[in-house]
Order: sequence, then C-alpha cells, then structure tokens
Amino acid sequence: MSDRIEDTQDYSMERYFSEGLSELPDGGEKPEGRGEKNREASRAKEKVRESAKPTKTKKERSGGKFKRVLMIIAAAAVLILVLAIVLVIRHRRNDGKRFAQELSAALGGTMAAAENTGSVKLHGRSENGYVNAVIPQNAYIAESPRSCKVQGVHMPEWVIVCAAEGETLSSVTYYNYEQLEKNVCGKERKSYLDPHTAPNGSDIVRTEEALGLEPYSISYRSDHTQVRDYRYCYKDGESKDQVCYVITATWDQNGVLTNISEARIDMISGVLAPRSSS
Repeated sequence: MSDRIEDTQDYSMERYFSEGLSELPDGGEKPEGRGEKNREASRAKEKVRESAKPTKTKKERSGGKFKRVLMIIAAAAVLILVLAIVLVIRHRRNDGKRFAQELSAALGGTMAAAENTGSVKLHGRSENGYVNAVIPQNAYIAESPRSCKVQGVHMPEWVIVCAAEGETLSSVTYYNYEQLEKNVCGKERKSYLDPHTAPNGSDIVRTEEALGLEPYSISYRSDHTQVRDYRYCYKDGESKDQVCYVITATWDQNGVLTNISEARIDMISGVLAPRSSS
C-alpha cells in the first residue's frame, strides 16, 4: 500500500515538473504571461502620466509668440535710440551754425575773449587755399573737420570767419559750403521766388518758412543786427537756361525783418570771358 502511494507521489512530482509548467495548479499563469501583463501595466501607467502633463492652450502659445515679438521690438527700439544718440553727438561736434551763434556773444569784445567763448578753436589761416583766398585780413577762422566737394573742389563743410577792427571782434559770419555741394547756385526750385513773400516785420522762423530756404550764410554784426543770404535757382520757361538768385534779409536787434532784397547771379560770364592780355 505504501509502495503505491510513494509511486503516485513520484509520478505526481515528475508530472508537475514535466507537464505542470504549462498549466499551473490553482488557476496560476505562465511566468511569461505575468511579464507581459506587467509590461502592459507599465505602458498604461506611462500613458496616464503623459496625459496628466499640463498642455499649453492656444492662448498660452499665442501669448508666448507675442512676448517674443515684444522682445524683438524692444531690441530694435534700443538700437534705433543708440543710433540716434550717436548721430546727435556727431552733429553737435560738427555744428558750425551753433558755434557761430556762440561766438556772436563775444561781439564788441576782444578777439582773445572770443576764443574763450566758443566751442571751437580760432586760427589765422586755413589749410584750404580757397578759404584763405576769400577771408579778409585781420580775421580768424574756424572750420569743419569734414570736407565736401563744390564744383569738384574740396572745401570744409562750413567755415566761420571772425572779423576784427583792431583787437575788437566786429562780425561773425558762418558759411555753409555743404549746401552748395549738390548745386553751387543753391536750392533748385521750379520757378522764380518773390523775396517779398516774407513781409517786413517777420521774425527769422516765419521768414524762412515763407521762403522755403535754408541760409547759405549768416552774419552777426556788432550792432546786434543779423544778415542772412539764401541761394536758389530755377529753369527759365522761355530760354530754358538756369537762373540763379541770392536773397539777402536783414533783422534788427529785436529780431524783426527790416529789409529783404534779391540779386541775380551771373554764373557763366566769368567762365566764358576771354583771358585778358598783359
């Protein structure tokens, strides 16, 4: 009896190890099945975690783009501001019109006092021979460090001439040669300009607005009057020739226009005149 039980137990263990691995008792599963289930469970948990992550809404995405645009605009604005500051500084360093006005405050005083008044240094001669040919004797000048070309000739962009009577500063005159770089006759217009478009009694601003011209020269006098010259040209409708004019305007010590006149410039006779024989 015991032998049969032992045989049965031996058979059961053999059967368990040989056949029982395919079908486990008590409803068990294959180890491979449990591993697959674990992997599926891991994938399911990963999907849950991914779905739980906050997603950006359309509004949030558009808000991010708007911020980037704002940053680009701000950077461009800063760059423009820096360039504007650089241009202003460069202009002020080369602003002959402003320097002449500063020097005019020394009119009636000594030339030595004038040298200490303005923001530029005065000297007796220019490195430019054409400038030296037109400045009066006993005068001091200041000139632009930058040059321009007038009729193919290199000139300083501007020159300030301080004329003296003895040791007394009598006049300060500013010449804007750069204005003549495009056309030596001045601003090109379509037709004749009546100088009395600016009536007597006008101030400088109203006069120049009426004329639509910038001064070629500004002269400050010791009697506190101011004289400005304007150049312009136009093509005559009948002759088809270029006609050039200079308008001269004078303001008194109160800044009131007291006189305005014009003079036609003959730009060609001097060029065409035959050389005089000795």
